[in-house]
Amino acid sequence: MMQLENELFFRTETISLQELTAAVVDDLYELLTQYHVTLEYTVESDFTVHRCNRSLLFTLVYNLATNAIKYNHPGGQVHLLGQPAPSGQGYLLEVHDTGPGIACAQLPYNSRSCNAERPGEPAHSGIGLAMAWTIAELHQIFISVDSHKGVGSSFRLLFPNVPRF
Repeated sequence: MMQLENELFFRTETISLQELTAAVVDDLYELLTQYHVTLEYTVESDFTVHRCNRSLLFTLVYNLATNAIKYNHPGGQVHLLGQPAPSGQGYLLEVHDTGPGIACAQLPYNSRSCNAERPGEPAHSGIGLAMAWTIAELHQIFISVDSHKGVGSSFRLLFPNVPRF
């Protein structure tokens, strides 16, 4: 985390978001089987991310997707959806699950809307979500989450057309 916070990673790569998300999906199949969760994957039109670190962006999307699987219920669903932002100002990538939701106290920062709890859930550090927020900030990706008890959580990543650094 300290390397992330001190920006000790180079952001010199240009990547296809469609290829990145396909690589994440390929790595999820064993976990999906283990947790008896299904995945819907739809990424409309490709989007190129400039001046980024592919490894960090992979970690960002992978962390959100694996959390959506692990904290779901057997027979639950995860949706990984990508599309041009309605505002035309970038690309929107969403990870949505049908799990029990997330307690507000477990979400980093204030860009959240929730009313959920996870009763009986094993304790965990929440480092994955904190890392996701840090990676998003490093790449000037706006991240937001909506979580509702018994309905699930939606994490939205808004990738800007051109990063401002």
